[in-house]
Amino acid sequence: MSETRVGGAYDELLALVRARRSVRRFLPEPVSQEDVRRLLEAARWAPSPTNRQPWRFAVVRDAERKAGMREAVAAAARAAATAVGGMVEEGMAPYAAMFEAFEQAPVVVAVLARRPSRVAARLGAGLSDTERAALAGDLPAIGAAIQNFLLAAHALGLGACWLSGPLLAAPDLRAILGGPPTLDLVALIPVGRPAETPAAPPRRDVDQLLVGTKETGPA
Repeated sequence: MSETRVGGAYDELLALVRARRSVRRFLPEPVSQEDVRRLLEAARWAPSPTNRQPWRFAVVRDAERKAGMREAVAAAARAAATAVGGMVEEGMAPYAAMFEAFEQAPVVVAVLARRPSRVAARLGAGLSDTERAALAGDLPAIGAAIQNFLLAAHALGLGACWLSGPLLAAPDLRAILGGPPTLDLVALIPVGRPAETPAAPPRRDVDQLLVGTKETGPA
């Protein structure tokens, strides 16, 4: 009986994971405060090293504030495109426009991280930046919180999207959002009733993701 229950729970979870999409176009319907709190409730139950819970959130509804955030991102994207120049600059325009799509969402949730201590920042000599971030553990934990948030949004019939491109303007965005200087911006998540149903993106097969010795069957 327990195996049946576990199998059913897994199937339900996998169906939710597979059905979730990154939504960038939204209907003008408002998102209730109760639904936003439900999303944050799901996010806060993510795992984190030694239960540090490094995530913090800022909820933005004000149209003028969102417009200021979009302008900051647009200016940073233009500066970045000019800096790289050439064909990359020409091709970056439509891509950069995706960074600004959050403005039309009824709600934008900024995900912030507590800045690591000086000791933690010096750990892991000889590691790559990615390995050092993984060793500290806070960024992977915040990724887990964002995934919880996105799955909860889908379960509630909401659309959402994890945006990292706006971090080009992170200093300006932090100033607009306010909050203590010990917080770093990690992502923006626009939330609203979806005005689109994106197609499922292609995914690599599990066997293509395995490196080294591959699984050959049940243990």
